[in-house]
Amino acid sequence: MLFLAGKLAEEDGSLPERSCDVSTQKSILVPVINCEANLIENPELKTYKDIIKHVKSDEDTIIWAKCYLDGREIQTQRISSDPLVFEVKMVDDNIFDVGMGGTTHASADGYWAFLKPLPRGNHTISFEGSCEMGRLHSGAVYQINVG
Repeated sequence: MLFLAGKLAEEDGSLPERSCDVSTQKSILVPVINCEANLIENPELKTYKDIIKHVKSDEDTIIWAKCYLDGREIQTQRISSDPLVFEVKMVDDNIFDVGMGGTTHASADGYWAFLKPLPRGNHTISFEGSCEMGRLHSGAVYQINVG
């Protein structure tokens, strides 16, 4: 399976454009827009229930989540982590810039698209979403060569 990664949009609203090669045997998982919360990044959250509530609240602010394969819209599905709370290890030098890492607990929720293996040739997969009433925007555009 190929997992595509999105990114928060730049200040001008642009999304990353990437390319990759993939086998005709590989399915593709697309994280259209999602949210994760953990106790290190969010020290104000004290219980598992707090983490779950925080993630659900963030996801409930999504105003749209779209995914396209070669210009045709693909249905997305909202999926919560299973289990709802899971253990995760964050390294000290982490992307969230929260200082010391360590083992913590987290929850996640989001909109995803799952694509069966694509036919040979060149394909474009684009996805984007917006949450917090349009304040945050994320996604990416991929040029995929299936061979």
